[in-house]
Amino acid sequence: GRAAECELLRASFIERRGDAAESEEWLTLGVYLVDSSKSAEALQAFEKAIAVQDAASREADLALSDFWFRRLDWERCLLHLDRVAERDSNRDIDLRRVECLTKLGRLDEAGRLLATVSERDLTTLLLEGLIADGRGQAAITAGDAGAAADAYRAFEAAIAEARLKAPASTLTSLQLATSLRARARLSGDASMPESARQAAEEAMRLDPSSWAATQLRADILVDAGDLNSEAAGLEQFVSTFPDLPEPRRSLVRVNMRSDNLY
Repeated sequence: GRAAECELLRASFIERRGDAAESEEWLTLGVYLVDSSKSAEALQAFEKAIAVQDAASREADLALSDFWFRRLDWERCLLHLDRVAERDSNRDIDLRRVECLTKLGRLDEAGRLLATVSERDLTTLLLEGLIADGRGQAAITAGDAGAAADAYRAFEAAIAEARLKAPASTLTSLQLATSLRARARLSGDASMPESARQAAEEAMRLDPSSWAATQLRADILVDAGDLNSEAAGLEQFVSTFPDLPEPRRSLVRVNMRSDNLY
């Protein structure tokens, strides 16, 4: 079976390369082990990569930060980014650290770090918006209407400035739609799902090939119980971009669910 094959490969690698292996080799083995559901062994391989990496560049920590970022594991991503930053921080690393801190709900830390980043551009403005949105959601959950209003004013100001800097970017519309969807779920405001849908559709107009925008619109329609519009939107996207696998899988899931319902 695959488990036996995986263990054989790991044992063979250690026998052939062992202490002579470079960090990139250990990383490659670790990724294979993750994909083979061998989490404990993968972490051991990653630790080996860190142990033999260049102390100045910390290439293994940087690669692992990307690896965990793609898997939305913000805690592990931040751990490796912090290690890189100890030796050689730069703007890109600091911005990614801000994003991880925000995703982890460590909003004050994220705000302080973002304040040290020079040059306000689309990325920094979207991160400002993300932090403000996180504060707004936390305030709604805590029942603090005043703090929520202040946070969302800051959010809207960041989004407005981002639009001025990059009017053709879908990212601002996507962030606005995501925020409105979350607020609707938390507050029960009946007007927000429609506003969220409009923001997602704006992103779709700016980039008709954006699967992220189409998927977000579909999720918003599901929240509203409009399953027919969800299915129609996915069918249109799949017919326009038939070679993309994820939209096709989503459409299959929708059709299966419809069969179950009826």
